[in-house]
Amino acid sequence: MRWMMLHPVQEIGRHAGHADIIRESLDGRTSFELIAMERE
Repeated sequence: MRWMMLHPVQEIGRHAGHADIIRESLDGRTSFELIAMERE
């Protein structure tokens, strides 16, 4: 049961990280810069 709960969370985190790396390579901005811009 523990595996069934944690495995999807790990997979989503892994793929979200990959998407963030691709986005950073396309627009050149880091997540921290985007969050700072949103808060302004």
